[in-house]
Amino acid sequence: MLNSKLEELAFNKKIKDLKVNFQAIHNGYEENSGIGEKYISSNDDALCYAFFRMPSTTAVISRCLSFFPHDERGLSLLDLGAGTGASVFAILNEGLEVKKVTAIEESSHMLKVFNELIGGVELPFLVEQINKDFTKENLDKYKSDIVLASYSMNELNSKDRVKFLGTLWAIANKYILIIEPGTPKAFNEIMSYKEFFLSKGGHIIAPCMSEDCPIIKAELNDWCHFSVRLRRPNIEMKIKDASRNFEDEKFTFLLISKEKVKAKESDIEGIIIRRPNIQKGKVSIRLCTNKGMLVEKVYTKKDKEVYKNIKKLEIGDYIK
Repeated sequence: MLNSKLEELAFNKKIKDLKVNFQAIHNGYEENSGIGEKYISSNDDALCYAFFRMPSTTAVISRCLSFFPHDERGLSLLDLGAGTGASVFAILNEGLEVKKVTAIEESSHMLKVFNELIGGVELPFLVEQINKDFTKENLDKYKSDIVLASYSMNELNSKDRVKFLGTLWAIANKYILIIEPGTPKAFNEIMSYKEFFLSKGGHIIAPCMSEDCPIIKAELNDWCHFSVRLRRPNIEMKIKDASRNFEDEKFTFLLISKEKVKAKESDIEGIIIRRPNIQKGKVSIRLCTNKGMLVEKVYTKKDKEVYKNIKKLEIGDYIK
């Protein structure tokens, strides 16, 4: 649905002009750890940003929402730094049954594109847009069941970030979902957020299988991140001069519950933290196990049905 809506908005737009917008925003995004949206100064900038970033962010949010308990119904969601509305399309993709999305976004240009994208879409939930800077707003009145901070924590400096974690805890009725780029720096920050929420009595839903991270514990020169493969819309390929019609978006995330949740199934051995390495006659995977250990496992054709099923799994899937 999203790609078709983006193509609609791209109709009659000059690719030459969009490429100029793209280069300026992309440079800001790359040089400032993913805050390219701060360089949005016009509706065309916001539209271009949606063309080259929204398919990726929507796919990532969708993947993270897939970890929510399936029996949840009628939740409210607060999106901090909502941009052009990726969370709305992610909710639709995942089929999460929410009753309302409150989207707080500082840029009026981003909200204009947001409205253009959801125009004509029959949404099964309410959407309220707040044109304010969430970093300066008193958020107590926006308390929601789910609080989402997707690629938005990096708008805060380190000192304010620690303080803001307390705000997230206070305004979330049930869940907190934080998503960041799949970089070593973001992983270390996510691990510090994890420690904070655990100290408050929070419970990890995903991705961690245990409270202790084996990568941190063993002081390995490594980091935990995930990836989604998505199809690029034609307009994105034209703007980027891309030859491939797909891309892999790396990310790291943390999903916390304020209440004790149903334990992961006892037969789950671990979560895949690297894309499975498929070779002729064998598949090797790296797991973070339910015992807080990193394990390398190899499956061959001798494993028959298990081997066939393993080949279908992706990074972020559970192994039973």
